[in-house]
Amino acid sequence: MWRLLSLSLLACTTGCIGAPFVTPPARVSVTYLSLSKPLPRGGTNAAHFEVGVHPAALLSRAHDRQLDAGIGYGFVASKGGFVHAPYLEIQALPLIYALGKTTLVRAGTAMKPLLLFGRTEEGAGFGGTAQLLIELSDHTSGTFSNSSSDGGVIGFGAGELGIGLHLEASAMQLNGTSIWGAGVGVNVRLPASMGFAWVFVPPGK
Repeated sequence: MWRLLSLSLLACTTGCIGAPFVTPPARVSVTYLSLSKPLPRGGTNAAHFEVGVHPAALLSRAHDRQLDAGIGYGFVASKGGFVHAPYLEIQALPLIYALGKTTLVRAGTAMKPLLLFGRTEEGAGFGGTAQLLIELSDHTSGTFSNSSSDGGVIGFGAGELGIGLHLEASAMQLNGTSIWGAGVGVNVRLPASMGFAWVFVPPGK
């Protein structure tokens, strides 16, 4: 690993662009929603996308925790309609089944209050979501590296790596209008990472 890093840094002095990176332990959620009323300037079929930071996922000793918390940002989009929202997520995971030393199946619920923002003239609103979820999760740590003629990456990662499914119910209050939603989606957990990435620049560019 260190040999590859030294060669990469040497190469970056003679024709590439490189930068260090740090990412937190994250949970990504993507949901297809059917809404009771259309979003402003939108429709009743919507996509709900969220990315949140979950600090406890970094610790291996907390992998079998029954409570989890995170903070993040997301948006609901439908045709020309769009609202975005910061959120706080609280998870209760009372059902845990161990498949191996570090691999778990977890099931429970997730609750998120939302502070909604739309276009400037539409003002702000509020809402919330509730999810029933099940996920397969493993705790991992170690180094990673990859390189090619186009560039490469090298670094270290630690935290939870997982994938799951969920059912979601949502409620939004926008401009005096109540909108209800229900849908199904997938959620992914990604470990924290830090490292260095580079891209080779052809001569003359």
